[in-house]
Amino acid sequence: MANKARKKRITDAQRRARIQPILDYWIPRVGLGDWDIKWKLCARLDEDASARGHSPGAYQTSTIEFSKVEIDKHTTVHELELLVLHELCHLVVCNVRMAGYRLVGTAGYKELEDAEESVADALSLILYQLRYASKPTAYYVK
Repeated sequence: MANKARKKRITDAQRRARIQPILDYWIPRVGLGDWDIKWKLCARLDEDASARGHSPGAYQTSTIEFSKVEIDKHTTVHELELLVLHELCHLVVCNVRMAGYRLVGTAGYKELEDAEESVADALSLILYQLRYASKPTAYYVK
């Protein structure tokens, strides 16, 4: 009987050791240095999301939840960095979303959410590419 290759278990400490340096690098660079940002690992998030942030916006506080299952799928530091940076970009633009909610109410919730997602995608990719533009071995997302 052939031995099946065992999947190496990743510990929470290893996950934290991968995520924290990325947060430490990007938080001050995207203008969130004066925010109180906490983060935690969750077994799984709704709709198989990789991460989800909660922020009241005006109070410059946030909690970001990272799905262990989805984090483990981001095997390279570059993939993980883009994911973390994407979540931070949501915080950068959260006041725009909150203002939109006040203007359009719940009727426009889905459109505002989709627009914010697109902006967070674009900003995170731009910032990431600016960081690694001079490094030919960088991982670029197309």
